[in-house]
Amino acid sequence: MLAALGAGLASVVFAAVPADVVPMRMLAWYTVAAVVATLALAIALAATRRLPGLREAEVEGAPALVARSWRGEWWHATALDAGLVVLAGVLTGLGLWQVAPVGAWFLVRVALTLTGRRRNEGLWLTATEVGHDAAWGRERVRREQVTRVRSIGGTSYLLLRVEGEVHRELCPRPWRRRRTTDDSIVVRCAWLGPEADDLAAWLRAELGLEAAQGFGRAATGSHSPGDH
Repeated sequence: MLAALGAGLASVVFAAVPADVVPMRMLAWYTVAAVVATLALAIALAATRRLPGLREAEVEGAPALVARSWRGEWWHATALDAGLVVLAGVLTGLGLWQVAPVGAWFLVRVALTLTGRRRNEGLWLTATEVGHDAAWGRERVRREQVTRVRSIGGTSYLLLRVEGEVHRELCPRPWRRRRTTDDSIVVRCAWLGPEADDLAAWLRAELGLEAAQGFGRAATGSHSPGDH
């Protein structure tokens, strides 16, 4: 629906606005690029038979079990951000200095993504730590600090209650929205694969908070929830 609306608006601009009105033409071309990116996202999602689920990986050189969000949505957002940087740069070059701060904001956001400060949503578990990656940074605690794990009823979010300090590596404040608390970690599970309830049961078992039932064994010998 949004892609069709964007395509329609771009068509109107190309038909009604003279070619020498460059700023409007550039906005129309950005809209076309956004429509193409959105259609590519929709096709990729339709072709995706299985979300990532739980995988063996490394976190800072340590073996880990990682549930990482599907990357299609992540790269779509990054592509739109990069397009806005280009658009703002062109418009600024045409003398529209008002858009320069907006372009600078998105430029830093893209730089934070490329340097790994902004991260794709994920939950990871090593022999010593539990960690959470998000678009605003990374947070981690020692395994023994986690006292309770549960899904937040009726949502796709997982809640970890912790004791002691949560170590956080945050993006600068203008590029992070989420407010963090000292006694909890909240993970968005919408694109991870397993449901929040399944991840909660698995993590409770791994941390010895309660016995788990109905899960198979990962190649590392750890219990892992099945992919959805």
